[in-house]
Amino acid sequence: MIDTEPISEFTGFTESEVEKLCQKYNKSFTEMKRWYDGYNLNGISIYNPKSVVESILRGQFNNYWTSTETYEALKVYIEMNFDGLKGKVTQLISGEKIEINPIKVEAESVNEDLSKEPEMNMTM
Repeated sequence: MIDTEPISEFTGFTESEVEKLCQKYNKSFTEMKRWYDGYNLNGISIYNPKSVVESILRGQFNNYWTSTETYEALKVYIEMNFDGLKGKVTQLISGEKIEINPIKVEAESVNEDLSKEPEMNMTM
């Protein structure tokens, strides 16, 4: 997603929603924020809903987001190598910083999908 402006607050739990959940279920908001406050969209702090809910249900803080996708599924995208993604992943793993162009990656992804499924051209 490139422009989140119209729906920023709906892409995850907002800070006030997480605060209310922590109060309701007697969890530490400070610790919840430390673990799961990972996104800032247009000035709105967004929390990963899966991580927040799993933490409350299981009664402990952990890296629950890592169970949302497997390496095998991500490997497909890395091997497609849009905008040199494969090399950039290698750079990140080695601790380097990189710049990405999400607009270019999204456009290439759409074009790749269209070339694989010509019937999609008719619906666009």
